[in-house]
Order: sequence, then C-alpha cells, then structure tokens
Amino acid sequence: MFKNFFKQLNNKKEQSKFEYLTLEEMKEELKSGIVVLENRYFKIEKIEIDEEFKELEERDKEIEIESVLEDRINNYNPIEYIEKEIELEEKIIIILLERVLVDKILEEIKERKIQIFGIIPAFLLRTLELKNKSNSIEKFIDVDRKNSVIVDIKGGKIKDISIIEIDKEQILESEKEDIVRYIFEIDLNELNYLSFYEKDREIGERFKNIENISIKINSWSDEKVEYNYEYDFLPIEYLENLKQNRFIKKIVFISVILFILIISLGFLFQYFLNIKSEKIEKVEKEIINFEDSIEQIKEKILEIDETKKLREDELKKIEFKNLKLSEILNSVDNFKPVGVNVLNIELLNLDNKNKIKIIGNSINDKKILDFQEKIINSNRFKNINHDYIRKIGDIYEFQIEAEVYS
Repeated sequence: MFKNFFKQLNNKKEQSKFEYLTLEEMKEELKSGIVVLENRYFKIEKIEIDEEFKELEERDKEIEIESVLEDRINNYNPIEYIEKEIELEEKIIIILLERVLVDKILEEIKERKIQIFGIIPAFLLRTLELKNKSNSIEKFIDVDRKNSVIVDIKGGKIKDISIIEIDKEQILESEKEDIVRYIFEIDLNELNYLSFYEKDREIGERFKNIENISIKINSWSDEKVEYNYEYDFLPIEYLENLKQNRFIKKIVFISVILFILIISLGFLFQYFLNIKSEKIEKVEKEIINFEDSIEQIKEKILEIDETKKLREDELKKIEFKNLKLSEILNSVDNFKPVGVNVLNIELLNLDNKNKIKIIGNSINDKKILDFQEKIINSNRFKNINHDYIRKIGDIYEFQIEAEVYS
C-alpha cells in the first residue's frame, strides 16, 4: 500500500500541468502526458468501517483491508495490484489496478519513445478540477463499455463512488427520466449539477432537458486541472526513476555549461596570450635601441608569465571542483536506499574543511539509518554528524553533515 508515499508528494505540493490523454490518443498521436483510463480497467471495492476500525494502528488497518479483499477477489495478491484508498466517514473505497496492465502500458510507450507522467481513472479526474474550488453538490458520471461509475462530490471532495451495471448503449436506448430516478437513483432536490466529461457528451446532452437538472460537460484538456499524485497509479519505482532522470539531466546540463565556460576561458586566455606575445616580440626587436628599458621589460614578461600561471591554476581548480562535485553526488546517490528522498545537498567549507550537508525525508526511519550507516562506512566521508531525525506527520525528516576527504 502506497498511501503514505503519495501523501508525502502532496504535502510538498509538487503539482504541475500536463496534457491529459486517453491511452488510445497517446498511442495514436505519440504524445507524452497523463493517461486517463476508463473504469473498465479498475476494480472498485467498498469496505464499511466502524469506530473500532478507526482506532486501529495504520498497519492493523492495512491487514484488515487486505483480509476483506482476499474474501472478495479470487486469488487476491496485493503485489499484483496498485491500490488507492479513499477513506470517507463510514467507509473506505478501494480502487485497484492490475500491475501487469501498467507494466504493459509502460513497455508500449517505451517502444514508441513517449513518456507517461501519471495514470489516473477518468472517474477521479473531476475531483482534481474541483478540489478546494467549489462548494456545490454534484454527481459526476463516467460511462464505459460495461459499467457506469457515479462519483458523489460535495465541496470538491468525494462523498461516495457507485458502480452501475449499465453501458452507453443501454443509456441511449432507455427513457432518460427512468435512468436518472431509478437506475442512477438521483434525488433532483439534493443536487446542483450532473457532470460529464467530453467523451460522454452524447449522454450528457440527453439529460439537458430534464427539469431541475443542471448539466456540465467538461474537457480534461482545460488548463484548470492541476495534477497531483493523490490518485496516481504509476508505480513508486517508476516515479523514482523519473525523478532520478530529471536529476541526471540537470547534472548533465550544468556539466555542459561548465565545459563551455572552461573552453571559452581557454580561448579568451589564448587570445590575450597572443596579444601579449606580439608585444613581447616587438619589445625584443627594440631592445638594442632601448637598453635602459631592458629590466623594465623583463619585469613585464615575468608579470605576464605569473598571470598565465595563475589562470592555468584557476582552470585546474575549476576542473578539480567539477570532478569532485560529480563524485560526491554519485556517492550520495549510490548510498541512498529506495524510499529515501534527498531534498537538498549543500557543500560547505568550515574551518578550512570541506563538508557536505544532506537534507531529506522518508516514510521509514530505518532506511534513514541505513543511509547514514553507508555514509559512515564509506571511504569518501568522515566525521559524520547526525544533526536530527524528526517525525512530522507520517514523514521522517533528517539532516546529516559529514566531512569530505580531500
């Protein structure tokens, strides 16, 4: 269960705007973005909870939930699913997506050289659009080949999710008033909106003439929908890999810029060196006629040589620092266990000693200690100083300082 991991991502407010695409659109148009999956790909289970359940420890709750799922789903194995939990007042809604399906999607997009930044059910996308932005009461309807999913939303928050065994063709062939009142069981007096996404426009249009119903038909291509990871079904390891790739790209970019600067400085140095050399040659030709100026000219030559040496030393220092920075970052990355996030790395020079400060967090304090142990036992660092490990909510934050061997 990955609930705590996604809470961590949300707390950091790592939200970005992406293009939302169906799986078919992504494959046909070869676009990168967030995949919006229909409800046929998901299993939805409701678990009623009581006060006794609410008082259980987090791990005991997970065990209880897994026990219920084992009873309801044949040959249930939690490893085979990516799971989301939506905890309401009196129930928990479990949404499951088969991991093998996600692996297949990732393999296909890898072959087509496109990239996925998230996977989300179509029936949950509306809540991202409304979150903290609306006080209205509405029902969002997602229609698929076999089932329809109805999401009750109040104040931008999910209140319930229901599955109705009726598909698009059945809805179009039935009396619309009967569908609303008897199949969807919608009380028109307790509702502000009935909403659909563009893919179900034909169905949404059918309900526009029913009295007391306000219909909204939205497009998930609107820039209003700010994505976060609360309902993301991408595996943790894939998200970690995306984060690592971004980090590597930044390092490569910085390295290229530094390389260009070094080359530019080299050419600039050579240019000034050539100018100085031309002046020296001119002076040497005039030495015979200006014997009294020989000592002064020699001093200028020494000054030029010293300048050359200082610039060569500066270039060597720049190259050395680049090499050292790369080695330190690689060492930290190699020591970091899966599940530990490094948020900031700072190089310090205190008391003529090179030090590194590492700030990060994890949902598991043992992984932080494992990370610290690897740093202690390495030949890259010494005199490690464990500043703190503190728990804030479900997250352990830490700061470590260590001296870097010269």
